[in-house]
Amino acid sequence: MKFSYVQMLPVLPLCGCCSDPSMAIADSMSHRALRSTDVPTVSYAPDDDSVSMRTVLQCLWFLAWAKPQDLFSLYGLNGKTLYELFDIDEFFTWVSSMETVYKENANKEIFAVFEELFDENAIAKALDLRKHENLDDKAAHLVETFQSAQFEKWAERRLTPEDILTLLHDETEASSETTRIKQSYRNWIERPILTSRQRKKDP
Repeated sequence: MKFSYVQMLPVLPLCGCCSDPSMAIADSMSHRALRSTDVPTVSYAPDDDSVSMRTVLQCLWFLAWAKPQDLFSLYGLNGKTLYELFDIDEFFTWVSSMETVYKENANKEIFAVFEELFDENAIAKALDLRKHENLDDKAAHLVETFQSAQFEKWAERRLTPEDILTLLHDETEASSETTRIKQSYRNWIERPILTSRQRKKDP
């Protein structure tokens, strides 16, 4: 493989190579990937020689081969419920990594992983439970963001608040969480949407 040199440092935090306990796994994956015959030419240029080649190779793997669920697995998050994830530091590290790589599409990519791992009933109930707990600002913001992502999916399917009862297997509206989710979805649908002209007028 042929390397030329460009600034690499801005993406180094993605790997967490110095502190992440899964460094050895990433290192192994990097070397397996580099043995592939279909390897892109990648450019690096550390400002000094302190950036090791192993660190560079790990970052290369993340950038060129890793998928969102690969990173999720790498951080040891498989097997956890969505509710449990909010108690795990590595979950927030994964979210930050996704935001670094996917920018404005990060929430879409993150929610796609949730859809692969959990059914929508479990997602809705976990987010509702967390929403009504005393979370720090970062976790609370993520819960709101992910719940909005799910509501947007429901709206795309033209689901009504009443449809949510069937979706959550609670057509009698017996549980308080089902009632809350239904009302939250109704509020989301009916939320005021400012026009571009109104947004320009707002300070």
